[in-house]
Amino acid sequence: MQLDEAVADHQLPPAYYTHPRVQASANARVWPLSIFIDGVPYSHTDSVVGWWLVNMVSGQRYLFACLRKRTVCKCGCRGWCSFYAMFRYVAWCLAALAEGMWPARRHDRKPWQPTDEARASKAGTPLGVKAALIHIKGDWMEFATTLGLPSWNDGLRPCFACNADRDSFHTSLGARPLAFPSRENQEGDNELACQRCEFYVVIPNQDTHRQ
Repeated sequence: MQLDEAVADHQLPPAYYTHPRVQASANARVWPLSIFIDGVPYSHTDSVVGWWLVNMVSGQRYLFACLRKRTVCKCGCRGWCSFYAMFRYVAWCLAALAEGMWPARRHDRKPWQPTDEARASKAGTPLGVKAALIHIKGDWMEFATTLGLPSWNDGLRPCFACNADRDSFHTSLGARPLAFPSRENQEGDNELACQRCEFYVVIPNQDTHRQ
């Protein structure tokens, strides 16, 4: 009833009503979800990255993962090797919720193993609920570290939300209630920027790789 009322009264953000999964499920209830990511210190010297799933109707939060910062990969990837494994797992869960069906494969996209008998027996059957991810929330520190977006001290593009450079980052000249001096980043801009920075190198043999 709370979900039906929130949808009918337009209490949910516009991102919910324009979400492809919501628009494709006009005759079915789709729960709005958000993910909140934040660092949580548990001692004077270490902390964890906590991941919460938030029901945007009830406001209830569910802690579903913790990643200890001291144990994240240190190969030079800035922890991305560890975070990427988490992203794949979260995407697997969200895809199942979006389809409203139990997954047909493991979270690593491999076939079910003998230890997965309980999940394998439910594969392809209805979950009984559908949900759509509407927001990913966190502070700027998590955006710049866990999510890999630009940080405020970046020399080229210090803002993850607009195209301001370092010289104009703190300039408010030209800002108005309905206008902003810098262009707001659009969907796909970050992906295109990453592609422009990528260089592919072919390593033909072990000797070259070792070198």
